[in-house]
Amino acid sequence: MAQKKWRVLGIGMALTFIVHPLSAFLAVIILICLDVWLLLRRKLTRAAFGRQVKSAVLAILLSLFVALPMLEQAASQRFYFMQPSSLWSNGLDYSFGQLLMNSLSNASGVWGNLGPNAGPIAVIALGIAFFTYKHQSGAVRTTAIITGTLFVLSSNLLLWSVVKNSPLATIQFEWRLLAFVALGVALLVALVAPKHGRLVAVVATLLAVTFNYSVQYAFSSQSNPLIVTDKNVAKLAPNAVGGGSEFLPASIHDYSDASDAVSLTESALKSKRVIGRGVAVKTKHGTVTYTLERTRSGAGLVVLPKFYYKGYVARSAGTNVKVQNDHGLVAVKVTAKQHHTVTLRYAGTFLQHASELISGLTVLVLVAGRIWFRRQRHA
Repeated sequence: MAQKKWRVLGIGMALTFIVHPLSAFLAVIILICLDVWLLLRRKLTRAAFGRQVKSAVLAILLSLFVALPMLEQAASQRFYFMQPSSLWSNGLDYSFGQLLMNSLSNASGVWGNLGPNAGPIAVIALGIAFFTYKHQSGAVRTTAIITGTLFVLSSNLLLWSVVKNSPLATIQFEWRLLAFVALGVALLVALVAPKHGRLVAVVATLLAVTFNYSVQYAFSSQSNPLIVTDKNVAKLAPNAVGGGSEFLPASIHDYSDASDAVSLTESALKSKRVIGRGVAVKTKHGTVTYTLERTRSGAGLVVLPKFYYKGYVARSAGTNVKVQNDHGLVAVKVTAKQHHTVTLRYAGTFLQHASELISGLTVLVLVAGRIWFRRQRHA
């Protein structure tokens, strides 16, 4: 059975990376720490480590269509997420007492009322596990120690004030670890439930009822709850969760206005090598047509209201035009007699298309292998 679980782990890690790369990064660090701990206790077998390696290879192949283009773009220019980072001040101010009290409540707020927590079930499960520690199995003890440690590390009680400017500060705030606390608690409840089934069922039912009430009250009482719908996402997204600003080119001069590429072309015109800018007049099948508004005569660069990423293709008068990065925007090099319009489309890169092919083939091999093994078994 264990021979098959490495595929599940690989697929799970790939999906985690695709949805949220930072969570996958944290999971890998935790997994490495667990391996070191098992290695020191001489409980890490070659077979188990081999399954982890196979899972890692599978996860890389499945998520390559996301990972490789990200690495290629990061190699071509610097982005804001690549700048030196420091742990956020609201994370450094978040005490263990606040975490514990918020976890005993049933809901946390947003923005100014933010109260990250693991929930009351986590506190109760950890409490039961540690108070009955001597009578629990080895699996429960190990899970309780790891989950409890992650729970404490989700506040400023340990570690974070010392490493606030280290690469670990990439997580932005320490309560991101609560995602793994939730996973540990789920495992802990599954292990403890057979002995305390009735207690777990009663507590879970009461919490579920009060949780629904408290969440509804929280959303109705807050003046500006963050509720994103299909209709308002275009308006809210630039102002919520950073609006993806971490992935904007670091060469943008005016970061405060980074959500508006059109206004950024005005500041780009101050450069002597920029002779004009493009104004979008038509969009069809992903191709945008711009008219060129020259502010200077002669040859030079024309900036377009598009943030620069490797893979853009521009054409003017039926021929390709060189595309480059200027002030974090797409810029095309034109001659003194260049045509008055330029078309721009994102065609992608060779590595992007190759990674998509590799990930797609990996999925096909997994599905075909599953079908073949099932037929062999029935035969």
